[in-house]
Amino acid sequence: MDIVEHGLTRVVLGEERRGAAFLRRELTGKAGCSATFGHLCSRSLLHFAKAHNLSAGLLFVDLQSAYYAVIRETVLGGGLSDRPLVEVADALGLDAEDLQLLRHYAEQEPVLQQQDASPLLISLARELHRQTWFVLAEDPQARLVETQRGTRPGGTLADVLFNVLFAKVLSRRRLSESSHSTPRVPWHGERTPFLAASPDDPTTVLIEDIVYADDLCTPVTCPEAPHLRGVVSSVTADTMDVLTPHALRPNLGPTKTSAVFAPVGAGSRRARQEAFVQLKGRVPVWPESKGLLWLDLVPKYRHLGSIVTHDCKMGPEIRHRMALAASAFREGKRKLYACRAIPLPKRALLFRTHVLSILLSGAGSWPFLSKGEWQSFKGGVLGFYRQLLCLRSSGDWHRTEAQIFSGVALPSPEALLHAERLRLLGQLVRSAPDQVWALLSWYSPFQVCKSITPEDSLARFSEMQAPSVRMGAAALDSPPREDLCLDLLASLQGLASADDQQIYDLVASFIEPLPILRRTVQQWMDSLPSGDLAASAADVLLVLKPDLLCSGVCGKTVDRSPCVDFSPDLVLPLYRSPASISPVLYVGALRLTWLHRWGLSQIPQACLDFGELVRPLGPCSGLCVLAPSPPGHVGSFLHPGPLALRALRLVNAWTSCFLATLPTILRTAHLGVPVFLSVPATSSQLEPVSEWLLSSSAEHEDRDCFNCFTIEFNATGTSL
Repeated sequence: MDIVEHGLTRVVLGEERRGAAFLRRELTGKAGCSATFGHLCSRSLLHFAKAHNLSAGLLFVDLQSAYYAVIRETVLGGGLSDRPLVEVADALGLDAEDLQLLRHYAEQEPVLQQQDASPLLISLARELHRQTWFVLAEDPQARLVETQRGTRPGGTLADVLFNVLFAKVLSRRRLSESSHSTPRVPWHGERTPFLAASPDDPTTVLIEDIVYADDLCTPVTCPEAPHLRGVVSSVTADTMDVLTPHALRPNLGPTKTSAVFAPVGAGSRRARQEAFVQLKGRVPVWPESKGLLWLDLVPKYRHLGSIVTHDCKMGPEIRHRMALAASAFREGKRKLYACRAIPLPKRALLFRTHVLSILLSGAGSWPFLSKGEWQSFKGGVLGFYRQLLCLRSSGDWHRTEAQIFSGVALPSPEALLHAERLRLLGQLVRSAPDQVWALLSWYSPFQVCKSITPEDSLARFSEMQAPSVRMGAAALDSPPREDLCLDLLASLQGLASADDQQIYDLVASFIEPLPILRRTVQQWMDSLPSGDLAASAADVLLVLKPDLLCSGVCGKTVDRSPCVDFSPDLVLPLYRSPASISPVLYVGALRLTWLHRWGLSQIPQACLDFGELVRPLGPCSGLCVLAPSPPGHVGSFLHPGPLALRALRLVNAWTSCFLATLPTILRTAHLGVPVFLSVPATSSQLEPVSEWLLSSSAEHEDRDCFNCFTIEFNATGTSL
């Protein structure tokens, strides 16, 4: 019921507001208007003043707890509570004169009655603001706290009633001494963002205040730069005098209530020196109801979420938006935006929702950007896109802008700005008041060009920063080429003969990214015939890796699925008596103890070369293999550590040959033939293969069965 009742009351009050006289003071804050209109008007006015050689200032007012401090009686009339008005306003620190004026407004000039609101609306609003209370969130007893101030924050009427009061407060402001400072903008009466023919008798539009909720910006202009400081001080004093009796208290400070100061023309240098050197960026203000106050003069101010500068430059605003977007991106980078476990389309959608929305807030009001400003914006967007693609972890940096846009399936920086400008244009056409259109008619950086036809106006508006580029057919048909170091390729092609060290020294003499060097060597090697030069080139490619050449490798490694440990299904060989007598084959030498154990001493023997074991053997009564010694000492033959290239090649050849002989040796044992294998290495150097071989030589559980495969690891007498 509370939600329905507030909704109906809001509709009634909205109808009352549409025809009220106080709405003429509001540029923003109305139905359909965007906060973007606020800083668009601020920049437009500064540009208008500079174009007409007028010194300008923007007074920004920030209120303390604006919604909570409202004296309800000033809007709804007296009799809302039993407490006297003096007690209700006691905590606000008003003096006797302000308190007397406050009582007069509450008893004689309540805002709704002054606006001739309907009796139904007044009754509903008064009833909704009687006997209001709240509960402290951390109060364990949940005690009710009664309140008589504020426009019921959190309710649907809070912003509407505050705007009703704030507009009336500004209409009561006395500007007798500074009324001439209100900007007057000539306007041809056409609602268009483009230049139009100026009529002979343009109308004049007053730009009094830029109001959005509790944010107030009061623009002033002055034809003489030395008088600008006095005008700003006078308007500030008048504003302070009208806010205080209504229990609205400004916050003073460089980021709170302050003024952007932009003197131009004759005397502007002296005015800036006086304001920023002699007075150190602060001007005195003498309100009638208070003592001396100091107002800060600032070169830029954050107004309605956007940075407004005295010279209308967009660099601070772009850096500000990039910083906010980067902060939002960092919060979810590791677990969301740069997490390869999440599909890229899903990451791109979340990025557009939570990061791009922050970056592009208000971007539709940006004027034509300078080269440096455009590069800042474009570079920031491309940086976010690269992080979405996780290019740092993959090392694939060589992508064109078109490939990046295609990879993330998101618009280019140009398209992003086009969309925001078209969105703002739609808001302007639907809801912008005359004051906004009048200012835009003089804001040339926001306009497309000096002459434009109505038929192509919308297309030209979206073309502000995307000039077309003519491309020939040859450029479209040519296949993409990979990056190569052409100088290195020419030097390599000039080699008739060289060993691996000479080739490596030649490659190392060129400064290029490692992937380009590898790609160049690979292309040269592919063009070589088989021979020593091609073998040396292959050896160089083996060492052109970052983990071998670099002291450290940055970025994440490519995510790989976890490797499951391989466990072979081992079947123990079983001895079978031979059907016929065949020779005993051996490699290296015979082990006499093994011959006597299996009764093979009297059988003929035949010697084999170790390399012959890579092929199937003929019938035999036994096989004795003493493997040749490896070429050098390594911690592991299957995972050798850093070695000289020549030594690594020898170790690789021995390991490959040894592993190639194992199928023949084990297959012979599974035929029931006694087999003896002696490996001149420790079992730890061949793990896990050594573990599998030892398991294959284990005894059978059945004592009547004999395992005919015997293996020993013996590094005695070797360099191992």
